Amino acid sequence: MATFSANSIELNGGARFEGGSNGFLADSPSGTIIKSASYYTGTGTGAGTSSNSTTFFTISINGTGQRIRNMTKVSDHVLGFNKISNDSHLEINVDFPTYISPGNNGCGFRVRLSVDNGSNYLYIPDNVLNNTNSSYSSQYSIWSTWGLNGYGGNTADHLSCRYTTDSYTANADTIRTYTGNVQIYFEARAHSSDTIYFINYLTTWDKAGYVYVQEIKN
Repeated sequence: MATFSANSIELNGGARFEGGSNGFLADSPSGTIIKSASYYTGTGTGAGTSSNSTTFFTISINGTGQRIRNMTKVSDHVLGFNKISNDSHLEINVDFPTYISPGNNGCGFRVRLSVDNGSNYLYIPDNVLNNTNSSYSSQYSIWSTWGLNGYGGNTADHLSCRYTTDSYTANADTIRTYTGNVQIYFEARAHSSDTIYFINYLTTWDKAGYVYVQEIKN
């Protein structure tokens, strides 16, 4: 028989759910999604980035008609997620339309994340070792410096990927135990001589991107 209290329920077998603040769970079985958030970038030039830079640049996500749920905007291109548990990790899902021209090479992409109000930004996934040297293999990051799109001519594609802070080898525990505002933004770079377009390509054919964040009990 389940055991009830004023703000918790424990099921047969030991699964326990405890209420927290603002309608979210304070405690739950491992693997439970205790909070989810989403962001729609909107369209137009505020959500369009093009560059041929071989050093990392920030992807613009500040379009017209943006929608946000259970997150905040720290600035035009930085999102804020209030992490509520001191024993959880985050899954960050990104869906961005992309275009590359002339497509002779590829591009890189990475997530930046701060747990100290923006004083320092970590690299997700793994720790990427602040590595921008294209001679490194992709074991350091999914597409951290190259390997995304291209290598076959002009390419219209869609970046759809999921990053988890649980796989962050250097700072996984720091993120896991942290509670409070997590700041998130996104960077990209060209590998060589290509021009990279993220989200919006032309305002006559508006496109938009999505970001989803889930907090998962550890």
